[in-house]
Amino acid sequence: MEQPSICAKCNEQINNVKCVIVGEKFYHENHFTCSSCSTELSTQQYHQENDDYYCVQCYSQNIAPKCEACGSAILENIIQLADGVELHKECFVCFRCKKCLTEEYVQDEEKHIVCNECLENSVDKCDSCQKAILDCKITIGGKKYHQSCFKCNKCDLVIEQENHVEQDGQIFHARCLNLQCSYCNEIILSGYYKQRDLLYHIECYEKAKLLQEEDHEQKQLLADVREEVENEELKLKQEEEQRRKQREEEEEKKQEEKARQDYADEAREECRLKELQMEKERQIQKEQEMAELVEKQRIEQQRRDNLANQKLSDKIKQFETVISQNKEHHQNNNKATLKIEEPKKETISNATSSIQSQPISYKVIPYSVLTSNPPSDIDFTKKEAYLSDEEFHKLFQMNKEEFGALKAWRQKELKQKHKLF
Repeated sequence: MEQPSICAKCNEQINNVKCVIVGEKFYHENHFTCSSCSTELSTQQYHQENDDYYCVQCYSQNIAPKCEACGSAILENIIQLADGVELHKECFVCFRCKKCLTEEYVQDEEKHIVCNECLENSVDKCDSCQKAILDCKITIGGKKYHQSCFKCNKCDLVIEQENHVEQDGQIFHARCLNLQCSYCNEIILSGYYKQRDLLYHIECYEKAKLLQEEDHEQKQLLADVREEVENEELKLKQEEEQRRKQREEEEEKKQEEKARQDYADEAREECRLKELQMEKERQIQKEQEMAELVEKQRIEQQRRDNLANQKLSDKIKQFETVISQNKEHHQNNNKATLKIEEPKKETISNATSSIQSQPISYKVIPYSVLTSNPPSDIDFTKKEAYLSDEEFHKLFQMNKEEFGALKAWRQKELKQKHKLF
């Protein structure tokens, strides 16, 4: 009997469902997913890294090595150089001619990967054999040689770089030219020291060096004394120049400070004058507004007084007309009727008097309207008269009759307090 498959991810049995087989492992179809983003991999290409599986995108971004040349992920055909550098196969090209290379490659002096042809064309040529110098080279007087081509032009033997002599553009052993030591005047047969254009035996060089050092010390002593004097003079000049600059800087700072102080004083004075001017303008404007308000209130009051007088005059004329008509009517009646007429006149006279003494009635306007947006047809000098009895008592803690009995200055003070003046 075939043994049931076990999912490598959930460790549960796979029964009658699609499964994915990777190597020797079985997975439920929805369990074979990317280890990074959990995308199902059963229907797309994937990459394996150790025991983990990744989609192409996650593998490229997070796992795959990056090409040193282009910086992109390397998914296949990787080229790995000896120094650990990894490249795409198509990026493994000659630095100079861009020709694709095989696994064999060379590097120039700047560690660039080049082909053999470009390397030979880019390196120096030996001045002796005219071939490319690929390994160690010897440079003498601007000329370059293979180490094996650096030979004496007399004995044709390879010479060491430090034991040669140039003469008429040719290179020789010192012993082949019978050169003399510049210190002892003896022939140099083996190793030597060369200083400038002078040649010395090795043992003579030290002696000559001591003489040169003594002479150099004397010259150096004189030079040091001369330099010390010059430095002292220079120091004195620098100190004098520094004091001069310091005096100039101090004077400049004083002038700048004085200029800043003058500017600040002018600015403060200008601000003060502007403030005075603005205060004066505000005062004039306030006085004009007050005068306009008083004049408007006076005109409004005069208009209301004229209107009230006109109404009162019309009512008086009306009553006089009634009285005149009654008088003419009663003159035609008997004496008994005339006796009754006298109290009627008194009644009419009393009625006229009551009409004349009747107080002016004001419409009720809320306190909030009077203080924010009062109607234009009210008496602005008697705003408190338009309040209801309740609001009046709530504001002034007294009724209108008690308020009217107060002195004028006290009424004005209370009205100003409640913004009704």
